[in-house]
Amino acid sequence: MSHRYAIVGAGRQGVASAYDFAKFGDAEQVILIDLDREVAESAAKRINELIGRPIASAIQANASDTTQLKSILDGVTSFISGVHFPNNPALTKLAIELGANMCDFGGNTGVVREQLKLDGEAKSAGVTIVPDCGMGPGINISLATYAMSLVENPREVYIWDGGLPQNPQPPWDYLLTFNIEGLTNEYYGNAFFLRDGKLTEVHGITLRDFMEFYNVTLVNPRVIGGMMIGAMLAFVFCALTMKAVGRAAGAMVEEVRRQFREIKGLLDGTGKADYASCVMISTRGAQREMIAPSLLALAVPVVVGLVLGVAGIIGMLASGLATG
Repeated sequence: MSHRYAIVGAGRQGVASAYDFAKFGDAEQVILIDLDREVAESAAKRINELIGRPIASAIQANASDTTQLKSILDGVTSFISGVHFPNNPALTKLAIELGANMCDFGGNTGVVREQLKLDGEAKSAGVTIVPDCGMGPGINISLATYAMSLVENPREVYIWDGGLPQNPQPPWDYLLTFNIEGLTNEYYGNAFFLRDGKLTEVHGITLRDFMEFYNVTLVNPRVIGGMMIGAMLAFVFCALTMKAVGRAAGAMVEEVRRQFREIKGLLDGTGKADYASCVMISTRGAQREMIAPSLLALAVPVVVGLVLGVAGIIGMLASGLATG
């Protein structure tokens, strides 16, 4: 019996999965779906070359448009979701509706739990949904669990994910081969560990982890440089505002003197002062004189961030708050 398969997302893992379908899955057809037509066509061409027959075809489609995908996936035996994990719950519901088996490369615990809530619907539809089958989390967890079963008293398990370059470049020291949210997602929310035989929830990233990641220490010259700039910034800002007040007050004094000279009867109370001019000087002075201090407060953090990075910004804010 031959089967029709589909891959939603023709990335590296998607292409590898398409090859497995074509080679070992008794496949009649393998459909590669991607938002980029050229990527999908290139992947299909590669699969056909490896298999030696025209078994793979390419279709351009948006993974978030389930209406468009419904017509494409109708009639497939199984499909794999190789797209960004927020799309997986909708694709899971679509698989149940179409009666197609599905697995995905996961990437987010909350999303996977949302999918697991559909277990009853999947069973009623007679389909199998296997979420979170990617590299990590996914197969690395399965391999780690298997390794623990081979050891009598396992104490700790270290899992090294893929994407580690031979020549790491800061700040991530990571080779980005998929959606950036798939990487930053690892630092968001809480994580769950087995500690002393109990399921333990811990924060995904702590303040200490954050400080270590950006090397926020007093021996880091970027931090020291930021601290010096932050300490000076408070006093420079105060000096600019005080000089601005002085200039505005000087202009007000000159206006009062002018009115006494030019408006007859002002000294003996028979004349009427020009209050609008005084208000205008005060308002204009408040607006014009605060341009430089405001630009200073806005521009310096940006410049420090670009030059000294996150460590410099933290040093600047800490010393600025301490001295200001």
